[in-house]
Amino acid sequence: MANNKGGRIVYGVQDSPHIPKGMTNNKFNETDPKTIDKTIREYFSQELI
Repeated sequence: MANNKGGRIVYGVQDSPHIPKGMTNNKFNETDPKTIDKTIREYFSQELI
């Protein structure tokens, strides 16, 4: 992500209507950042096309 001024990544958006479902604060805080990084890298490319 090319973002140099902060921002947010929203996990879990319902398909239709687009309602953010997200994760509970506890679940997010308890999840290893390496697991989140690995999952994101499985679905998104590191380069911009």
